[in-house]
Order: sequence, then C-alpha cells, then structure tokens
Amino acid sequence: MELLRILSSPRIIDALLALKNGPKKRNELKNILNVSTSHMVQILGKVMGFELVEQKGELYSITPKGNLILSVCELVRDYDRLMDKFEILNQYSFDFLPDHLMERLYQLSDAKIIEKREDTFRPHEEFVKAVIDAKYVKGYTSIFFPEHVSLFSSVVDEKDYIGIIVNRDVMKEILANYREELKWGVSKENVGFYLSREDVKFSFIVTDKALISFFYFRNGFFDYRRELVCFSGECVEWGEDLYKHILSNSVRVRAEDVDRLAFELLG
Repeated sequence: MELLRILSSPRIIDALLALKNGPKKRNELKNILNVSTSHMVQILGKVMGFELVEQKGELYSITPKGNLILSVCELVRDYDRLMDKFEILNQYSFDFLPDHLMERLYQLSDAKIIEKREDTFRPHEEFVKAVIDAKYVKGYTSIFFPEHVSLFSSVVDEKDYIGIIVNRDVMKEILANYREELKWGVSKENVGFYLSREDVKFSFIVTDKALISFFYFRNGFFDYRRELVCFSGECVEWGEDLYKHILSNSVRVRAEDVDRLAFELLG
C-alpha cells in the first residue's frame, strides 16, 4: 500500500525528480516545485516520512529508496506509453513471446507504428533503409519477400555480420527458387543462416540502430500493411534477446547442407 500512496502523489514524485541530480536546499526545492513555504514543509514531511529523502544540515538529498521509487515511476511511464499503442497492438498475437520478453515489452514504448498504404506486398521503405544503414543485421522471418534476396545480396560484403533465421515455409521457397543464391550467401564468413525448428508467427530484424517488427493478426493472417519501428537502445536490446531466443531453437545451414535440405523439404 505504501508504494501506491507514493505513486499516487505527483508532488512526491516531483520532489524526487528535483533531487535526482543532487542535493538542494529547501528554498531551491520550493522554487523548482513552485509551491508555497507551507506546502513545501508538507511535501518534505511526506518524502522524509517515507524515507525517500534525507536531510543533512541545510541540504536535502534522495535516498536509495527514493531512487528505487523513481525507477518504478519510469517503468510505469514506459508501460503507459506502450498502452497508448495498444489499440493497434491488441489486434496481434504475442503467443510466440517467452515470458521473460513479454514482461519486458515496456522496452518498446518508444516504438512507432508505421502504416503502408500502397504496394503492401513489397518490403517497407523503413525496413530497406534499416538494412542498408546497419553495421549488422539479425532477424527472423516467416514471410518470404523475393526482393529480400537481392537486397541482402547487394549489402552482404558491407556488413560486419548478417544473421537470418527462417521457418520451413520460407526455407522451401528459397530452396525452390534461389538455391544457388543461398549457397553463395551461406558461404560468406560474415553470414549465419538458420532454419528454425519452430514456426514462430512473427517477423523482425534488429540492427545496431533499430528494431523493425511485423506481426500476425490474432486470426492467423500476416499484417502486410503495418510495421513497428524503434530506434532506442532498449528496443535494440529487446530485439537482440528475441533473436537469441529463436536462435537457440534453430539449426545452422551451411553450403554443404543446401542440396540435402532441398531433397528433404522439397522431395
């Protein structure tokens, strides 16, 4: 209950934010918060009563408990920003996410939903730009875009690393129509190409600069029109961990494996 009482008091949070960057005198705090002297006394009484602020001489400073409260506030604000997007996100399935990533979905709070109105079955402009601008590209796809073959072929020698995981359907499409290109690509030292053991209903890339994600509707259909785009460090971290999770249940495909896989999957 104490936490709820603290979080429900904007003035307490304002006082903690004012002290976040260093100790201050009472008059400094009063001016920052723009309150009367009597109101300032009440606020200080509350924050010190909750042991969020301590006084040494004329200076007031935030305690470790106060810093913890600010961390909780930032987390709540991230979730609040994410919920603003949930009118759209609620249409999608997140069944593929493991618990530890679902619990960190707030890290995507800075993301934007971008809607494409024309040529929806071609790669999105933001996706192409992210691939071209990146030092490395990692990702997973359950949807095949033929244009991706020429895109990645054209930039592979410029990247530190390209790691791509595909599901069985995408692998079949590549083996049926781009087998030689696949052999050429996986022979590159900076390329890792993998076949997922699980058909994850989701597609994304993560680079050193961005996370771009594509979703399936809850009815099982892929949304070709919209993409989630984010450039924050937290989004990239979340995307890296998602890639590691899917990679842990995937098998690497090397040049010598391609013909055998084609026989197994295509007959």
